[in-house]
Amino acid sequence: GGGGEIAVGGLNNFVWVGSNRLGAAYTFDGGESWKQVQLPDVGTSEDDMTGFNWAYYLKRHICAADRVKEGTFYLWHGSGTFRSTTGGETWTRLGSVPVENGGFNAKMRSVPGQEGHLFATAGQQDGSAASPFVRSEDGGFSWTSVDGISEVHDFGFGAVTPGANYPAVWVVGYANQAFGICRSDDNCQSWARVSDGFPLGSLDPVVAIDGDKKVHDRCYIGFNGSGYAYAPGGGKASLAPMVIPAYMLIPAAAAYRFGQRWSKLKTQHNAFQREMDAMMDATAKRNPAWRTRLEK
Repeated sequence: GGGGEIAVGGLNNFVWVGSNRLGAAYTFDGGESWKQVQLPDVGTSEDDMTGFNWAYYLKRHICAADRVKEGTFYLWHGSGTFRSTTGGETWTRLGSVPVENGGFNAKMRSVPGQEGHLFATAGQQDGSAASPFVRSEDGGFSWTSVDGISEVHDFGFGAVTPGANYPAVWVVGYANQAFGICRSDDNCQSWARVSDGFPLGSLDPVVAIDGDKKVHDRCYIGFNGSGYAYAPGGGKASLAPMVIPAYMLIPAAAAYRFGQRWSKLKTQHNAFQREMDAMMDATAKRNPAWRTRLEK
């Protein structure tokens, strides 16, 4: 067990990367049968499997299917990057993504409508030096840093802006040293800050983002544990606040009430537990033999 991620390269062609050192596998029949992915010069030991994903709680997504060329996949293993043009059956080593600390929350994604275009980030670093946001336009053979953008926690792609020729690029990270949610409509030449890093005034970090595929200035975000929200777009101001959809208000309110009730119950339980501990300690002092029997 432990979950993982999956990339779709065709109607029935998937590549799955498991967490907890489970390695990777591919299928040509929609998941009816699977075969293990074999990377050049990468064995099957536990250390080798660590290079895929070594823990279920990591926000790690290192396998991407090309969004134009069917059956082409890209994989960011700890030992380097690889490409398959055979649906995951065979792989070629390309080199490495030029970022440090890529063994934790790293992410690599392909660009809709752009063959061989990839973006990658080491993800959230929690105190380490800010890592660059990098891109490749030749299928992962070479990489360049995106100017002004660093420590990207997550990123995604939206619709092409009217008059432009490249999908909108959305990031949660640092743009010109200011943390927030930003969008580029001109192939990463400039960036508009849509929101600070705490939409809805929530301190729960944003860990997922993607753009709407029809409305270029609309995006959707996911929090670490408190649901999701979206920026409406559709010609509204670029600094429009993130809002929870109306149909999510009742579940959100119910979740809040449950959280408040659970917190109260937990406090009462802890107080009761302290009283019980004090009673048992007092009883044990009066009767040491009772403590001996209890410990057995």
